[in-house]
Amino acid sequence: MISNLYDNAEADPNAEAELKSEVEVDTDPEDEAELESEVEVEADPNVEAEPEQETASDLEPEAEEQPVDETQSPPAPSAYQTQVPPASLPSASAPSTSKTPAPAVQTPVTPRRRIALLAGGTSGEREVSLASGQNAAQALTDAGHQVEIIDTIDPGFIHTLIEIQPDVVFIALHGRDGEDGRIQGLLELLRLPYTGSGVLASSLAMDKCQSKVFYRNAGIQAPDCVQITHTMIGLQAAQDFVTRYGLPCVVKPTDEGSSLGISIVRDMTDLAWALDLGFKYSRSILVERFIAGVEVTVPVIGNDELIALPVIEIVPVVSDFYDYEAKYSEGGSNHIIPARLSPSLLEYVQEQALKAHQVLGCMGMSRSDFIVDALGTAWIIETNTIPGMTSLSLLPDSARHAGIEAGDLYTRIVEWGIEAHSYR
Repeated sequence: MISNLYDNAEADPNAEAELKSEVEVDTDPEDEAELESEVEVEADPNVEAEPEQETASDLEPEAEEQPVDETQSPPAPSAYQTQVPPASLPSASAPSTSKTPAPAVQTPVTPRRRIALLAGGTSGEREVSLASGQNAAQALTDAGHQVEIIDTIDPGFIHTLIEIQPDVVFIALHGRDGEDGRIQGLLELLRLPYTGSGVLASSLAMDKCQSKVFYRNAGIQAPDCVQITHTMIGLQAAQDFVTRYGLPCVVKPTDEGSSLGISIVRDMTDLAWALDLGFKYSRSILVERFIAGVEVTVPVIGNDELIALPVIEIVPVVSDFYDYEAKYSEGGSNHIIPARLSPSLLEYVQEQALKAHQVLGCMGMSRSDFIVDALGTAWIIETNTIPGMTSLSLLPDSARHAGIEAGDLYTRIVEWGIEAHSYR
């Protein structure tokens, strides 16, 4: 009622006295001074006061302005009661992109969240996922959130999610059943917000053959390939592909990550062996034209307002290419930030990563891998919708170079996940 009377007082010069007389009725003398201050209006009714911008410091009450009723104790706040306003999130207007991250600024104050962090799982990347989960959980805890790590290797994790009803589910699962849209579909059925891309984008990005169709439609260069199954006809198709494009070629599972089951075939006699290795990880294999050049990767973060983080050049130390050992063993590879490319090439690769993120429909985060050849063409290899978050991983490394520390990065990803839930 007070707010309505106040509105009328701004329109009527005589409303001030009337307003005060109305609010003086049945007023406790102890509260009279406070009540009068709350309904006070400007002397000049023709001048509309501009609302002051609320800051984090404004939210701290001053003792002299808040009389205390000693006869009644204030209710104890909930353990997760929001003390500060949520972070401002990108609007739902037309997507915008940025290839140069803004300089580090103070992180907007965000509410503490109850987070269920999914890690482990049953894929070939289980150990990597557990390491990612531990790192992300520690950073989020340090940022003030309550985090519960849940290993999805036990099907009972579904009942746990239903029971605890977290504010958001942080997905730190890699590979099959975590990065391919399946867990995302489950969480949507449970009506729980989750981080990262949705069902379709996750599924498309995981399928290295189908994603190439979308890349090419967006004008992104992708190496030619052939998809085969475990049959003699498939072996013949692989041989025909090599006859056409020559050696070396790359053989890898269509729907695995972390370079599991991947081979670079330099001799025709090794082709059958490479196919057998790949089929240990998947029922579908990709034989792809080998591209010689500089291997780089570009993380992209955001929902509607996208940021392409600094380009990282990857230099394997323990292997000929960026395989599992090079990725996850200490000293297995060197990360050079920014990559040793010309400024125009760096910008070009970032543009391609932004295109890949958008054409697949990714949300929150992605990391696209490229080979830049001697002519300066960036050939996309794949897009990861849940990049690694270990101490050796590329996404947090690039973000740190842009002035975004791990706690800030993962908090942003959490808030983007909650935002995306509103229109999934």
